[in-house]
Amino acid sequence: EVVIVDDGSTDNSGEVAQSYARRAPSVRYLRQDNAGLGAARNRGVEQATGRYLAFLDSDDLFTPHGLTALLELAEEHSAQVAVGDMEAFPPRPSPRWRREIVVGPRVLSSLADAPELVGNPSACNKVFRRDFVADSGVTFTEGTAFEDVLFTLPLLLRAPTVALTPELVYRYPQRGDESSIMSTRGSPTKIFQHLDVVEGLMRELDVASDGVRAAVHRWVAYMQMHYAWRASGALDDGQLAEFTSRMAALFE
Repeated sequence: EVVIVDDGSTDNSGEVAQSYARRAPSVRYLRQDNAGLGAARNRGVEQATGRYLAFLDSDDLFTPHGLTALLELAEEHSAQVAVGDMEAFPPRPSPRWRREIVVGPRVLSSLADAPELVGNPSACNKVFRRDFVADSGVTFTEGTAFEDVLFTLPLLLRAPTVALTPELVYRYPQRGDESSIMSTRGSPTKIFQHLDVVEGLMRELDVASDGVRAAVHRWVAYMQMHYAWRASGALDDGQLAEFTSRMAALFE
């Protein structure tokens, strides 16, 4: 099953998608006014009927056997979430979370067993049991950047079984211009959106184990120090006062 959500495209990509939907019964095309990535994904989840959910963003690629590998891994281990490797093209320095992936196949009963995986909140190199997602009640954050964090990480925190594979399953382009969503993460809006999301993530830790809590705290501290550096040059005095007050409370 392929659910294509056209989030208000202004080129001919909608026509291309509709042509596939007319030819293939397993492909469905949905059009909506532009509402952002989180809203588009949430609509796709609402329409999906399969046993698993996977997410492919525009311009990105599943590797030829990547999705099959994740589905087989989830089935073999009755895992609620299966995770594979992902890479940018052209390549960039390897992130710390890949240490948890490249060591070989593993099955986790707690995120504390692979703490660096917290640093990989992307939904795109994973498959999720649809009934697990529905029962958890999590959705993508709408109207903001960093929409993956409060979807993927709560599911990783709550899943009784998470299966990992070192197989490369997903590739995404790194553009050198300012056209990508992440290229503007040093703007005041993005700085505060990230802080909002991180504060929401911390509320997920009320019933977490000490090991899981420590893993999330390390990632939050690491990320917020990066955003503090951005904030020092991007925010005015009033914004900086709010940011530092909220970050101090977060760190405490």
